[in-house]
Amino acid sequence: PYNAKDEMAKMLIARANAFNSLVGQELPHFELELVDKAILNSESLKGKPTVINFWFIYCAPCIEEMPILNSVKKEFGDKVNFVAITYHNQKEIHEFLDYTDFDFIHAANAADYIKTIGMTGYPKTLILDENLVIKSIHKGIPKDAAMKKENKENFKYQLINELKELIKN
Repeated sequence: PYNAKDEMAKMLIARANAFNSLVGQELPHFELELVDKAILNSESLKGKPTVINFWFIYCAPCIEEMPILNSVKKEFGDKVNFVAITYHNQKEIHEFLDYTDFDFIHAANAADYIKTIGMTGYPKTLILDENLVIKSIHKGIPKDAAMKKENKENFKYQLINELKELIKN
């Protein structure tokens, strides 16, 4: 018999697998509007490693990892591109950033792009090389209460080590 829950689960698994299969491929091209209304073309990111974080305002795990992402950005400065992509509009992002520190370039109104690349589940952080080839996809900080501090440190050092490796090459 037909079971809608099973069908939905199969569809979500298929989408997640499709998104994860992007590792090793060039990031699909985008032209996204930034919070200041400028346009960010993905081609402009070429030439140095890039961190792209997919997030949204009401995502507690997204907010939890923002201090870590800020810390990674502080460590690398302008040697690495740091871009945050969300489906929220400029006004919503500005209001959020008024009370939350998230020091990335912010692309707004990106629902179509997020859907196009098959992104499911938040947060996701992509590490790209200087040619925009996706080297890894991180699915946020693991949720293990007993290991919370270690998980945060591991997440940070994983990102830092991957970026150091990309800058070396």
